[in-house]
Amino acid sequence: MSVINVVSRPLWEVFYGNPKKVTTVGRLLENPFKPTDVKYQEILANINKAKHDHDEHYLRCSFCNSPLYGRRNTGEKDSKEQFTYAFCHNKHAKDSNIEKISSCPFYTGAGNDLYKSYCSDKENEWRTNSKYDVISELERSKSVLSQSIINSHFIFSNDDDVNTRRKPDIYFEDQQANKWAVEFYRSWITTYVAYSREAFFRKQGINLLWLFPVDNGINSAAVEDYIMFGSNNSYLAIKEQHRAANNVFYFGEKQLTATNKNGELTVLAKYPVINKLSDNEFDVEFLSKEVSISEMSLSPNERLPFAVDTKPNLMNYRNDVAYHLVRLRKAYRYCKAHLSYTDIPSSILTALKAVRDNLVNFEFQNNHTQNRVNCGGQVKLYTFIGV
Repeated sequence: MSVINVVSRPLWEVFYGNPKKVTTVGRLLENPFKPTDVKYQEILANINKAKHDHDEHYLRCSFCNSPLYGRRNTGEKDSKEQFTYAFCHNKHAKDSNIEKISSCPFYTGAGNDLYKSYCSDKENEWRTNSKYDVISELERSKSVLSQSIINSHFIFSNDDDVNTRRKPDIYFEDQQANKWAVEFYRSWITTYVAYSREAFFRKQGINLLWLFPVDNGINSAAVEDYIMFGSNNSYLAIKEQHRAANNVFYFGEKQLTATNKNGELTVLAKYPVINKLSDNEFDVEFLSKEVSISEMSLSPNERLPFAVDTKPNLMNYRNDVAYHLVRLRKAYRYCKAHLSYTDIPSSILTALKAVRDNLVNFEFQNNHTQNRVNCGGQVKLYTFIGV
């Protein structure tokens, strides 16, 4: 009868070895060339050796940094045909912090509720698997400095007084000395948290790459919209050299395959295109294309990376709107100067008054205006694009 092995919390990230490395419990125990029980016994031996020879801990929780020990449980009625392998926090170690352990979402004593509130299983599975898949590809890539790859370690600011720190999912540097931080997100975060992280990495000169799942539901949709039209928008005027473009990036199985084929990290870029349907009606459609990071435009101290420049399309839209508004204003002035109110139907007067009210605060020197324009029903679309 074959032995059925179950690995408890396989997506739990742990530190192991010296120097410290990061992996998941599942990856630590599952090896195509060795049975799970053999790997488990080897880990126990390493835990014992580190403790005996150097009074150190071989295995620690990556979330609270507490030492861990192994436990193998048998199935029903002590069946030897089924084992469950688990790692647990060692509360009795001399350097254990009971308060920190109790607040850890992976604490096996009473951490179930904390774990569920920390992240969903679906979020954790996609984020963790994507992260380690990308790390494996980066380690094989000739475009990346392999010694620069850091997995979930803190990056500290250059300001010793403030000493701010962030822990991206992945950090690495490419052969052109570009610095990259990758954040995988399927869940919801506040836009302030997103802004704070972007500001931190801009200050350090690091390109922050937000990656969302291709098959995303509602969890991170709000964050994606903020990245596309908030983060990639208004810090700089549209004619500035470092103005961002409205891009957001995704990662899935197809992009993993493309990354392996291209030899560098490849993602799916999504971006808006404004189409003119008539003189007073516009439509927005979202297109996508696969791009590698070497194709992206970078300016890490000013903005996020982008792959597709949406600025020319946005400028054309702005200029077209400005052109028609200028014509409307001229028509209003002409009517006011040459016609009496008794010569004009009331419906036209009402429409012209609305145009006048919308334009009263704007001065158009030419068609290349950079002012915010409220053009009747177009204001929602105009603001949505991020002017």
